[in-house]
Amino acid sequence: MSETGIGKDGYLKFQKETTYNTPATTGMELMPAAEGQINSTIADIENSNIIGSRLKQAPCAGRISHSGELTFSLYPNLLGMLLDIFIGGGTDVDNEDGSYTHKWLTPLTGLATPNSFTAHQALGNDLAKVFSGGKITSIVMASDNEGNQTIQLNTFFKSALYDQARHSTFLFDNVCAYRFGEIKVYITPEGGAEALYKAASSELSIDLGYNTEDYKLGSFEIDSFKFNTAPTVSLSLNIPADDAFLKAAREKKSFAIRLAIESKQKVSESAQATAVYKTTIYLPGCRLSPDTEIPNGTEFINMDLSFDCSYGGTTPAAGTAKTMFEIDHTDSVESYSQS
Repeated sequence: MSETGIGKDGYLKFQKETTYNTPATTGMELMPAAEGQINSTIADIENSNIIGSRLKQAPCAGRISHSGELTFSLYPNLLGMLLDIFIGGGTDVDNEDGSYTHKWLTPLTGLATPNSFTAHQALGNDLAKVFSGGKITSIVMASDNEGNQTIQLNTFFKSALYDQARHSTFLFDNVCAYRFGEIKVYITPEGGAEALYKAASSELSIDLGYNTEDYKLGSFEIDSFKFNTAPTVSLSLNIPADDAFLKAAREKKSFAIRLAIESKQKVSESAQATAVYKTTIYLPGCRLSPDTEIPNGTEFINMDLSFDCSYGGTTPAAGTAKTMFEIDHTDSVESYSQS
């Protein structure tokens, strides 16, 4: 046995798979892991038979799972890759300024999203583990009022290989993550006009509704990844208290919300000066929790708003069709379908 050593020596890399559950080996993207890791767990099958002894019997190995809750700073040059893995099937627009905009809508048909990915993970100086057949089952994009914006990925994998050779090449672009001062929240009340609201924090959660308990006879690993229920989309905001939101919650009125994120960083050295990273998230059908309230206190009053944004509506890319969300992301990649 040997010591794992300093955690800074570890790494995490992602790459979309060409064939489901066939580990990707080239062109892997170094991920700036901030918190969390991918773990493999083998559940116990407990044995408790009458065998003339009070000693506990050894368990047998049962279900095998490979999953992780990973949190990263929200780097705009990596966000497109993550959204392509998470949702897939986006459309691409070639902009005149040398950038490209990718548009994703809620997956409301089919059994699963089209893409899977491989993750290489090494902790400290240990040999690597290779997890394949991965799906991002849900994401949480959050921002407070002092640091980088973050994205949390909940991941689940089909298979794992242990004691694999470590990678020796590590490249990471000198790009700043999206920061708290680069996100704006626009809210359109039912029958009203869009207005900018000064939020102190935000948290957008998207869960695609996968079944991660789909085990079948004949294998100890999960059989496949399929949707088990409809997607759910929610948004939490902390804003200065406004009685209009309290009334809207009581009257069951809906809202359209737009989260606009824009960096001042160019998408590439070759692009024009106006070509900067941008991300716009449209949430066209949101309703407030019925227990929305304005707290009473002696200081300036803020309120917490919890929106259920799963009702859907129309967005620029959806046209007349309804969607729970549209995510537009501008960067330097021509098309993620080719990566």
